[in-house]
Amino acid sequence: MAAAIPAREAAATRESVVLTEVRPTLFDLVRTFALISVTAFGGGQLTSMRREMVSRLGWLSDEEFVEMLSLLPTMPGPLPVSMACLVGYKFQRVIGAAVSLFACIIPAFVMLILIAKIYLSQAPGSLLFAMFRGCAAGVVGINVANAFELTTPYFRLPVALVFISATAYAVSGLHLSLELVLLILAPLSIGLRAWRGKV
Repeated sequence: MAAAIPAREAAATRESVVLTEVRPTLFDLVRTFALISVTAFGGGQLTSMRREMVSRLGWLSDEEFVEMLSLLPTMPGPLPVSMACLVGYKFQRVIGAAVSLFACIIPAFVMLILIAKIYLSQAPGSLLFAMFRGCAAGVVGINVANAFELTTPYFRLPVALVFISATAYAVSGLHLSLELVLLILAPLSIGLRAWRGKV
């Protein structure tokens, strides 16, 4: 009888976890990815996705987001679009992936056409050209912030930092292809995680 009580409590706990799990609707997916599409520039979409889906909305944990992010280099297409499809499929299956894809692409396409029209109507050397060149520093800052935010959860895991540093050095310092680096380091990281239970 005593053993049955903890079992019922455990079942109730699992049920409450399922019931309280955040599950975005199709409208939530469209609204979130459309907003990110028109407000994140220069590679900052992944940073915005993490802030929205992990920090603000609680759709994903940091670990889930990073695991999805690790799959993106093996998938075709731009990384933010692939991430949107993965998240959409996780919560609403095929229809969720489809609406997330269109929400991520269409608003950005419309803005791109408008910006291209304005940009190409200006003469070289104009103020607008200088403004676009000045945005380059901001783009670098966005990508650095993105890398820092994604690395922060792993500061307490020295082995993970070793793999992060090795990957960064191999790609940026040695100029090896990302596919080759992943082919070498990913099995090592997976094997170490399986052996230790936590990297």
